Amino acid sequence: LPGRGLRRDARLLGELSPAVDLQVMVVGSEGRATRDLAAERGFHYVEHANRPLGSKWNAGVAGIRAHEPDAIVVAGSDDFVDASLFRFYRGELEAGTKCAGLRDMYVLDLVTGRACHWQGYRGGRAHKLLGLGRLIHRSLLETVDWELWTPSRNRGLDSDMSARLRRYVGSGLNVRHLRCADADTVAIDVKTQVNMWDYDQMQRSGNTRPIELQAFLGRHFSCDERDALERLAADGTWKRSLR
Repeated sequence: LPGRGLRRDARLLGELSPAVDLQVMVVGSEGRATRDLAAERGFHYVEHANRPLGSKWNAGVAGIRAHEPDAIVVAGSDDFVDASLFRFYRGELEAGTKCAGLRDMYVLDLVTGRACHWQGYRGGRAHKLLGLGRLIHRSLLETVDWELWTPSRNRGLDSDMSARLRRYVGSGLNVRHLRCADADTVAIDVKTQVNMWDYDQMQRSGNTRPIELQAFLGRHFSCDERDALERLAADGTWKRSLR
């Protein structure tokens, strides 16, 4: 997991405290290198192989279980969320929401300098939520025995999580569907040299609106974070270890 993302997560802790007690669970696969990155920022850490991804992500959920969270929010190694989303989710939890998720996100291609607002699935898939930023209440985690994904899965994890929750919870599963604007927030997926879904695939969905990358970075990332992302785009180190 990239140190650049951890730096932003560390900043979120400061912004949210004491209103939101945010704890970060890092799932790393490079031994001391990733463990030390997490420790430097005061994050929880578990070690697990990168594949299969379902097993790796389940390891993170199992690891945070001992810390008795009220809920978890899912974010991958190339994802970023704002403090505003956690503040919004606190209100949702207080209102009794058990599960919530976003339908849209912002996609940044650091290699080509392109960026867009991906406005969600269309047609028969319009009901689908992203995995990025998904809120899962503790009661649902207990229902699925703290295992949100099929362990052997390497692709389709967002749909797999939704199907697993429906299978265990049944018709009583009430999911709050949100757009970033509803929470006055941004959810960001960053594309570099190695991606599960590349920028062109996102664009071919036809449900995107172009945005200006540098202006977006200036609004939503600190100077240090922007510098780190630019270095990342130049040398391709972010996801090299995840191949």
